Amino acid sequence: MLFACCLLVCRTAQVGSSGARVGQVVDVAITESIFNMLESCVAEVAHAGYNRQPSGSTISGVVPSGTFATSDGHHVVVGGNGDSVYSRLMEAIGRPDMAANSPCGKYATNTHRVEREQEIMDEIAAWIAKHTERDVLGAMSKARVPAGPILSAEEVMQEPQYIERGMIEQAPVQSTGELFTMPAILPVMAGTPGSSRWAGPELGEHTEEVLKELLGMSSNEVQQLRSIGAI
Repeated sequence: MLFACCLLVCRTAQVGSSGARVGQVVDVAITESIFNMLESCVAEVAHAGYNRQPSGSTISGVVPSGTFATSDGHHVVVGGNGDSVYSRLMEAIGRPDMAANSPCGKYATNTHRVEREQEIMDEIAAWIAKHTERDVLGAMSKARVPAGPILSAEEVMQEPQYIERGMIEQAPVQSTGELFTMPAILPVMAGTPGSSRWAGPELGEHTEEVLKELLGMSSNEVQQLRSIGAI
């Protein structure tokens, strides 16, 4: 959706040779919004013959960065991308001997760290597994290491930013009037904001309409389907 909105902005901003605004076809595919995020993957295949494979929650070629489980059942994302940040991270988890400026020189640059990815990630994972989410995030904040929690759906619904931005909205169910909670309409537009007026049709509400008006079935044929439990 965000990809499509960016294209629409470009479309409305186009000005023809006469100075007047002109329209154009905006051709968007869902796959292309993801394709646009592949970074150097295409160039790696084309020029280096390297076909990058799935790497889980890590970032290929950047160590350390990933998702880790805490002692209280939560998950956090921690990124030590960069020599100084990496060193602060390792000092925070009690392993200054593995910092970038360590005399051994094994972890001096990202290239060195990629070669020892499993070793480094295991050390970080082991430390985080012994601490709560709150303690981990507190330690990372103090050490100035980028880190954040992975929120559950329930936590997202209670997150102040989502609430303030109006990301959670309610719409009435037609038959009962009960309010149904759902995600808000995105993106947020100042001139023409979107909202959900109702929660959607009841199950089977339009079955007869579709069968009769669109498929041309008679009332008897519809009744036969209903009698055998097909509708």
